[in-house]
Amino acid sequence: MLAVWRSERVDRWLRTLRDTTARTRILLAIDAMTLRGEPVGDWKSVAGISGLFEPRVHVGPGYRLYFAFEGTSVLLLLVGGDKSTQLRDIKQAKAILRDWREHHGR
Repeated sequence: MLAVWRSERVDRWLRTLRDTTARTRILLAIDAMTLRGEPVGDWKSVAGISGLFEPRVHVGPGYRLYFAFEGTSVLLLLVGGDKSTQLRDIKQAKAILRDWREHHGR
């Protein structure tokens, strides 16, 4: 089982997500990734960023959760959003991941 680190931004997004069906699906996907140690469902890597992934939740406006694996023990939950905020969310996820890696020696 992986340890999970959540950015403040992704925590806030999950808390305020009004679509309970989407929130449930996202939390189930997080649990599955934590147990399996790999991405699950409909996901792709984000071009140009080593280890950054974007799973899509096919409910509502196309929710996304940007995450990365660090080694074999940590799942980093970086940013959440939907299709309309995708470019901004990817930029923010890159910055959070870069900062995390700088502070944790990678």
